[in-house]
Amino acid sequence: MKKMKVSLLCMLAGTLLFVGCQKQNEEGKRGATKLTWSIAGVWEYDTDEAIEGAQDVVNEVLQEKGKDYRIEFQILPMEKGKLSEEDEKRLKESDLITMANQISTHGKVEFASNVSEYAKSGAFEALDEWLESKDGERIKEVFIDDITLEAGRLGGKQWMLPTSLQSVMGSSLKLEESLYQKLGVESVPDFTKCDELFAKIYEINDNQPFLTLSAFEKQGGVNGISVVLPEYLEEIFSYSGSVFQHDSLGVGSWKAEGSSLDTRNLFETGYVTEVLCAWNRYREKGYVNAKMDTIPLVRICDSYVPEVFYMSNEEQRWVVPKSENYVLNMTDDLDGLLPFFGMGSESEQKEAAFTAMADFIAERELNEAIQEIGQGEASRFVFYPELSEEGKMQYRQLLETAPRFRMEPSFDTFEIPEIERINQVYAKYAVKEDESAEMDVMQQYFSKDGVVSEESIREQVQVWNEKLKNAGMDTLIEQISANKK
Repeated sequence: MKKMKVSLLCMLAGTLLFVGCQKQNEEGKRGATKLTWSIAGVWEYDTDEAIEGAQDVVNEVLQEKGKDYRIEFQILPMEKGKLSEEDEKRLKESDLITMANQISTHGKVEFASNVSEYAKSGAFEALDEWLESKDGERIKEVFIDDITLEAGRLGGKQWMLPTSLQSVMGSSLKLEESLYQKLGVESVPDFTKCDELFAKIYEINDNQPFLTLSAFEKQGGVNGISVVLPEYLEEIFSYSGSVFQHDSLGVGSWKAEGSSLDTRNLFETGYVTEVLCAWNRYREKGYVNAKMDTIPLVRICDSYVPEVFYMSNEEQRWVVPKSENYVLNMTDDLDGLLPFFGMGSESEQKEAAFTAMADFIAERELNEAIQEIGQGEASRFVFYPELSEEGKMQYRQLLETAPRFRMEPSFDTFEIPEIERINQVYAKYAVKEDESAEMDVMQQYFSKDGVVSEESIREQVQVWNEKLKNAGMDTLIEQISANKK
């Protein structure tokens, strides 16, 4: 009898223990900390449809990883770069925030530095003290160097975390994959110094041209006005900006503080002339295709590439080797266009939120779960560098040795009364004198007496300077300065 009682008691205790554990597990699931993650100003994330199903995917991974928190996403729509008063309150109360500066093209181009504005208004939690914790160390290790965090700072404080490394610019090349395999190179020089490399490519390509200098007109133009500068100018100055950034107006929207470089007029920098002279040399040697609709095998690329990487589209697969020449376009404040990642100043769960930030930044599985939300860079809400130890070392070396510029926008918006008139004047002066798309671009724009030479290029650059001046660019810059004051 006594043994039976003991057995019954053991069974009862086991049952109670099992039920208790099961109940504890259920309560644990129910009791997982809920963190609100707001997404504001990120391109293609204007409605809740953009994150449909994403919450379940992310939370499933969190459960698999044994995390004691769950995510609830919410979209905060922005109108012309601004949140409503109600949504601004929701932003401050959010535990996690992904926010980007917004560009809107509804008839007019607008740029609102809203991340900076909301930082100044106290929307974000300052992260400096948090970054000194163990979770902060996990974050800083992924960012490789403290200097890479600078894009999220304002007024000496770390308000947000950028979602990419600091921009290191260099005229690298995109090479068609089979061509790259035949070349057997790991790095390439600046586009202006590719004579030896291009001679080798020309030989490998059976003495056939591999570059295309297009004269096709670009559609759309500036603020809806069709600007007919040849496509190659936009391509060179938009995507090979080794020493400057600019906007499509033909006048740089960025200026380099502490540098003699003035990007307000693209043609004033000697590097632009060197690029044009290089194009002319390569054209004379037969490297440039005269068929404007031909897809080139080699293109200029401006990205920082510490290691060879691959990219592809429906037609071709490209290889981008690292470049031998770089400068740093450092952004010391919150004016980048990629999203930033931070915490709301009025969050009631800051400790759990910061741990979640570290998890999503430092743990690959969670980072990949976030990137499953959407396609492309627009969905890269948190940062993860695909660099080997050698790549990290190369990046650190560049941070120490490459010229560094602090970039800041020279204007915040095109909402200026004079802009429409200036655009019309600019469009008038940009009209091509010869409508033949087949005419050689260098011949059409940079020749003298029918001959393209280094002297004629430099002379015609001055002609374009006059066109920009006559288009009212000085007035534009003066108006921008007045508005800033």
